[in-house]
Amino acid sequence: MNWTLKEANFGDMVRVKSGSIYHYGVFVSEDEIIQFGLAPALRPSVKPCDVEVCSSDVDGFLGGGFLEVAVLDKKEAKKRRAPKDTVAMARARLGEKGYHILYNNCEHFAYECVMGERYCSQTDLVRSLFKSLPIVDLYALHLPCDMPLSKTGVKEIDAEIAAISDEKQKLVRYLEWKLFEYGAERSLGLKLSKLKLARDKNGAWSAEPCKFAFLSSENESLVAVAVSRAEVALSLGSSESDGKSVSVTLGNSSVVTIHSDTPDKLRIYDNIKLK
Repeated sequence: MNWTLKEANFGDMVRVKSGSIYHYGVFVSEDEIIQFGLAPALRPSVKPCDVEVCSSDVDGFLGGGFLEVAVLDKKEAKKRRAPKDTVAMARARLGEKGYHILYNNCEHFAYECVMGERYCSQTDLVRSLFKSLPIVDLYALHLPCDMPLSKTGVKEIDAEIAAISDEKQKLVRYLEWKLFEYGAERSLGLKLSKLKLARDKNGAWSAEPCKFAFLSSENESLVAVAVSRAEVALSLGSSESDGKSVSVTLGNSSVVTIHSDTPDKLRIYDNIKLK
C-alpha cells in the first residue's frame, strides 16, 4: 500500500498527518469522511472513553493538513471490500465507542472497513507515543459486588489475599487487585502477570513500570484504584487544591482526592463492572 496526494474516490481509505502520527478515515465525499474520532490534535480534551466513530467534512478531517489517499497493489485490490460495502460498514458503525490508542484506533477502523481486517501500521510509533503520555486514571467500583473470589495468577498476591482472615476484607483486597489489573491493562497496556511486583518491609506494593494507589471504604461502599506513570496517591474526602491534587465525587456521595504531579490529566472510570 502506498499513499499519494490525489483526489479521493468514494470508499477510499484516506489519512492526514497529525503531529508525529497519521489519522485515518473512510472517504465518502467532500462533505463526509467517516473516522474513529477526530484527529487527536483536534480533540485534546476528549477522554478516550468518549471518542466515537463520527463523520466530518474534508476540512474537519484535515485540520489544515493534506489529504493522502491509499493506493492499493494488485493483491490488496483483489482483497478489498467493494466501495459501497466499505461505506455501508463505516456508516453502520457511526456512534460506536471503545477507542483505544493501541488496540482499537482510527487506523484499525479504516483498515477494517476497507480491507475486511483490523490492522495498524503505526503500532510501534503509537506505542512509543502512548508510553510518553502523562496518565492519571481513576477506576472505581461500588459495593456490594457479588464477584466470586478466584486466583489472580500472581503467587505473591494470591498469598496475601489468602492470609486475610476477615472475609469482607479479603473480598475488598481481591477487588482492589482485580480493579488494578483491569486499569493497568486498559490505561497502560500492561498485564498484571508481566509487571515487576515488589513489596517493601512495611507491606507496601510497587509495580514497575507503573505507579498505583488503592483506596477502599466499606462505609463508603467504595473500592478505587489510581493508575499512573508517575507517583500517585488517593485519600478519602476532599482537600484544598494545591496544584497537585483534585477532589472528585464517585457514585452519589463518595468524595476522593487524587494527588499527582499532573492532576489535569485525570480521567475517571466510575462504577466499573468486573468479570
